[in-house]
Amino acid sequence: MNNARRERLINVIAPLEELKDELESIKNDEQKSQDNLPYCLKPSSRIEAFVVSLDSCISELGDIIEELDEIVSR
Repeated sequence: MNNARRERLINVIAPLEELKDELESIKNDEQKSQDNLPYCLKPSSRIEAFVVSLDSCISELGDIIEELDEIVSR
């Protein structure tokens, strides 16, 4: 890979990392909100599924970032 394409990949990684951080923040906020609900208002399975799905997305995005980092460092 030439330096110009390597630099383009590096420029893609930073926004992906920011997106991952923002998704983690949203997930954490949602989880805290759920944890602070009174027992009688515990979240529905739909809300819990949202957190699980978001966690999966964060994990997959982390895998993509890791793979791009490996490509750039070759």
